[in-house]
Amino acid sequence: MRLRILGVMVLGLFLQACVIGPQRTILKAADRQGIQSISLYNLVIQDEVKPAVNLSNATQAGMAFGALGALITASIDSSVNKGRAQIAEELADPLLDAAMNVDARQILQTELNASLESLYPLKEKRALAEAVFVPNTKLRSKFAQLEQGQYLLYVSNFYELIDDSKTLRVNATASMYKKPKQNGNQDSPGPVYYNAFSYKSAPVGNGAADSIAAWSDKDAQLFVAALKDAAREIAWSLKYDLQNNVTMECGKMVSITVPAINGGTFANDAVVIDKRPDRTIVRSAVSHFLYSVPGTPKEIHSKSGGKCK
Repeated sequence: MRLRILGVMVLGLFLQACVIGPQRTILKAADRQGIQSISLYNLVIQDEVKPAVNLSNATQAGMAFGALGALITASIDSSVNKGRAQIAEELADPLLDAAMNVDARQILQTELNASLESLYPLKEKRALAEAVFVPNTKLRSKFAQLEQGQYLLYVSNFYELIDDSKTLRVNATASMYKKPKQNGNQDSPGPVYYNAFSYKSAPVGNGAADSIAAWSDKDAQLFVAALKDAAREIAWSLKYDLQNNVTMECGKMVSITVPAINGGTFANDAVVIDKRPDRTIVRSAVSHFLYSVPGTPKEIHSKSGGKCK
C-alpha cells in the first residue's frame, strides 16, 4: 500500500499554517473547567512512511506561488519528478519491508490515550488511531451528538522521512470542539482549542541508502524507537498546551528551522519550554506551534516573541 493523497493534504495545511502567522487558539479557562469527558478522534491516514523526494527546481519555484503555481509548473517537469519519486520508493523498499508489521496507528494512539487520560476521562478508549478522514458534514453531525460537558478532540497525524531520509518528522494538528448552542446556526462551530505540533528525530546515517539501511536494520528497530519517541513528545506537548493559557512563555529564545511551503526550511525564533538531556521542546514565536527538536537549539537574543507571561 502507498501513501494516500490525504496525507499530502494534511501536510500541506500544516505547512501553510506555518507561513501565514499565529494559528493557535488557546483553550479558555471556562472550557478547561467545563470538560467532563473527551471524545477522541485520532487520525492517521497513511499506511507507511513517506520517503524523502527531491523535487525538481521548476516545481519548487511554482510552489512559492501557491497551489495553482505548483500545479502549472508541475506539468513542466512531471516526468523528472516521476522518475525521482520512483527511485525514492525503490530506495525506501527495505524500510517498508522491515516495517511491514509496525502499527503506527497503535503507537500514535497509545501515548495520546495515556496523556489525555491523565487530564480528562475518555468517553471511548480505542487501541488504534482512526484511518478515515472526516469531512465537515460529518463533523457537524458529531458536534450535534456531543453531550453537555463532552468535548470532541480531533487530532490528525502525518509522518515522513526528510533530509535525504536521515530524519523522521511527525506532524500533528489538534482541534477541540464542544456542542454548539441551539441558535439555529447550521455552520460548523469554530474550535475552542487549536494548535499544531512537530517532532524531528536525530539524524540517522549519511543519507539515502545508508540511512534507509540504518532505519531498516533489526526489523526497523531505530524507526520504531523514533516513532514511539515522537508519539510521547507530541502527546506530552498536547497535554501541556491544553493546560497552558499564556500566549508565549518566558524563557530562552533560540533559533530553529521549520518547514516552508516550497519544500525548504526557514529560520524561526522560538522560546524554550522544556529541556531534556538530548531534546528540546520549544514554542514558535511566529506560529505558536510546539516543536520537539533534537539537541539544544542555538540561543539568540531576540524580542520577536513579544510579551511573555
